[in-house]
Amino acid sequence: MHRDNNIFYRAVKKDENHTTDLFCNLLKYDFIRDYLLKFFKLPVENLEYENIDTQKKIEENKKEPDITIKNKDIYCFFEIKVKNSQLQSSQINEYLSELEKEEKKLMIYLIPENYNFKNEINKGIKNKDYAKIYYWEDFIRYIENSDLPQSNILISEFIAFLKSVLGKQDLSLTLNLEEMALFQNPKDLIIAKSLLDKLYKIIDESVKQVDAKLQNKISNTIKYDDENQYGVMFKDKENQNLLFFALWFGVYNRNNDCSDYLFCYGIGDETSDEPFIDKYVKRFKEFGVNECAGSKGWQIKNFDKYDLAIDKENELIENISKKLIYTIEKLLKPNSVRYE
Repeated sequence: MHRDNNIFYRAVKKDENHTTDLFCNLLKYDFIRDYLLKFFKLPVENLEYENIDTQKKIEENKKEPDITIKNKDIYCFFEIKVKNSQLQSSQINEYLSELEKEEKKLMIYLIPENYNFKNEINKGIKNKDYAKIYYWEDFIRYIENSDLPQSNILISEFIAFLKSVLGKQDLSLTLNLEEMALFQNPKDLIIAKSLLDKLYKIIDESVKQVDAKLQNKISNTIKYDDENQYGVMFKDKENQNLLFFALWFGVYNRNNDCSDYLFCYGIGDETSDEPFIDKYVKRFKEFGVNECAGSKGWQIKNFDKYDLAIDKENELIENISKKLIYTIEKLLKPNSVRYE
């Protein structure tokens, strides 16, 4: 089934963050709720749908877990991720602090197997035996091994939706006309493959130079490698998002007019899926950011043809890494550096 025909995908294709609400709505039905929640070792005997809330604040001015389950048997928080959006420290510290007061408690992080920030969760929940990581892929297999998908169309559609969101759905084998044209000319495919390999190498080598130059100013670098992007997120010493640098196919997928922005670097504001602290957003805007409609919360700059029109590979990588180093240093200390 093409994902556009999936009832869940049609409902949320403009906002996949509603996965939590869809999951929670399935819990209305007793037989579905009991089976699904047993996967997480939750006591279900006395559990009613009224015991389940989404986005319920712990306290005023504090974060709200994606799902809260509370009755006489258990006090449980779910934090759900279906993409590689970063987990905020408060989503670990505040939740655990609240649950510490309870005798019967459970903290569940439901994430993809390839979630980039898994180590951060593991560090945060160390020695907390009531805090557990579960993977969507295992959850899907658990459901598929039951009779639910065959007996209930909502479950089968939900699984198909999850696979689509997680990038696990098989690609359609039907070629469109543009794909057929490429296929009929293998030389074009070889050139395209060669170009991607070259760009990936440029990104990898540029990141190495940035890491070497700024090793005392940045903490670590998170790598992205999926159907939407190939690149990295540079982090500051406090492990806050600092600068995104990638071959970002996702921009073009959002707006075809953004083709000049595929190879770019940038920063997200409070509305983006990868939040940055306010001072970095303000400082980056001072660079005279190029606008790209459809970037949805992102301030991005592209590498123009003069940045890339260098014959020698080493000089090209040095040129790109120098621009990234300058940008990062300006974000960290705006009055301390000049571009050379």
